[in-house]
Amino acid sequence: MRAKTPSFVAEFPLRTTAADEVALSRWLDAARQVYNASLGEALRRLALLRQSKDWQRALQMPKTVLDDQTGKRIPNKERSSLFRKTQERFGFGFVSLQEFAEVCRDACAIGEHLGSHDTQTASRRAFQALQQHAFGVRGRPRFKPASRFHPVEGKGDAVIRFRKEPVPAIH
Repeated sequence: MRAKTPSFVAEFPLRTTAADEVALSRWLDAARQVYNASLGEALRRLALLRQSKDWQRALQMPKTVLDDQTGKRIPNKERSSLFRKTQERFGFGFVSLQEFAEVCRDACAIGEHLGSHDTQTASRRAFQALQQHAFGVRGRPRFKPASRFHPVEGKGDAVIRFRKEPVPAIH
């Protein structure tokens, strides 16, 4: 478990030029496009995964089985293994989705505005949203329009959010 460190939020007004604001807007839009592309691909893979016969068979298996030695109920390892193999077969995982996002980024002009860390965090965010949906924790994640995608997380604890109103600022 990761140790908690004291943290705080600082907001600094920026003195930006029009060119700076254009560059920041392009950066945020590129991250949004990578997020949407990753989410679309992850939704497609989840749909294929759920339609597969192996997934359906794993769903029909009991979650727990009776242990012969102790007489207690234990998790069904065969069921878990079948779920895991099916996920690997359809590429339903963070690493494969991250690779897809990097290919998308490099295939067009987005690569000029977005680095590998930003691509990884945008695709991770899309996968985590879909993972919660897949496990029934939350509803189906939505694609983000240009006006609704603001934060871009760093790989550490920092979150960068650019706001134009009331003054340009990075958080």
